[in-house]
Amino acid sequence: MNTHTHPDPALSEKLAALSLAPGAPKSPSARRRGGRVLLGLSCVALVAGGVALLPALVGEKFDDVPADPVGSAASRDAQGAPEPQAPIAGAIAPMPAPASIVTGSGHVIALEQASVHARRGGTIVALHADIGTVVEAGQTLLRLDDPETSFALQAAELAEGRARLTLAASTIDRDEADALADRMKLLAGRGAATAQAAIDAELAAKRAAIAVDQGAQALAEAELSVRRARQGVSELTITAPIAGVVTARSVRLGETILAQIDTRGEAPLFTIVDSKRLAIDVDIAETAIAAMRPGLRGEAVLDGYPDRPFAVEVTRIAPVASSERGTVSVRLSPLTPPHGIRPAMAARVSLTTDTTAAVATIAQGH
Repeated sequence: MNTHTHPDPALSEKLAALSLAPGAPKSPSARRRGGRVLLGLSCVALVAGGVALLPALVGEKFDDVPADPVGSAASRDAQGAPEPQAPIAGAIAPMPAPASIVTGSGHVIALEQASVHARRGGTIVALHADIGTVVEAGQTLLRLDDPETSFALQAAELAEGRARLTLAASTIDRDEADALADRMKLLAGRGAATAQAAIDAELAAKRAAIAVDQGAQALAEAELSVRRARQGVSELTITAPIAGVVTARSVRLGETILAQIDTRGEAPLFTIVDSKRLAIDVDIAETAIAAMRPGLRGEAVLDGYPDRPFAVEVTRIAPVASSERGTVSVRLSPLTPPHGIRPAMAARVSLTTDTTAAVATIAQGH
């Protein structure tokens, strides 16, 4: 009998024990049992062989697969970076960036303020306003007395009267000269007067008309002088140019003051501020300018009233920045100012900005 070696010694012994000697009779039942045994052993051998061949087959199958399934850095560099994925339709958009707070400090300012000076010098004979006085536009603040100005008005009025009388006399002379010229022309036509007499009368009438014109011009100049003198007298009464509150006064009753042209930079007589038109100028960091825009709202608080915050709105952004401080001036309009707010008060402001809008503004290059 031929023997076959098998990797498994125990299996080889079982196969040898089940072998039949040549020439031995085989009964049908034995042949059936032997066939079943051989069939079963064949199946076992096939399974065992397949198990033995499985590592070789698996090794050949995965020889082409890289050892690192994720891929090393060198392989990724060789193959190139993966292309970005296109956004999936219906995907949830990312949440917008949260709002940020921009703070700044500044002062309350008056949008309308007037400094009152005297156009003419004189002595203060009446004082009608003091610091804190609420005045209306055109209201009298003080009165001055200047004799020279008053005398100038009187002289101008007298000159006007003389010019008016001269014009009246010239007008009478012209009317008489016109009448004489007409009569001499008529007589010359009848032969009762010479032609030269008629010509002389006509020339006299023309000279009288010129005198009337000169008198009219003299009267106009006199009237102008009177108006100028009256203007000087009216300037001795100083009135408020705007409505508001008197915040400063530098004169006293009975004091003699100089005209504005002679003051050489001295303090004004009065300072009037319109307390109903106020704003807040604050300085913010230059790095926050991209988030600023007119209409942006926030909250302000005055150092004088720290428990009374109120709403404010950006109305104007300065066109230039401060290179020394690295800040930008922003003007705010108080929407609900507290009672008692005054110019020059210190204020602290907090503005809520949208960082998403700021990023969009930077991207658009505005």
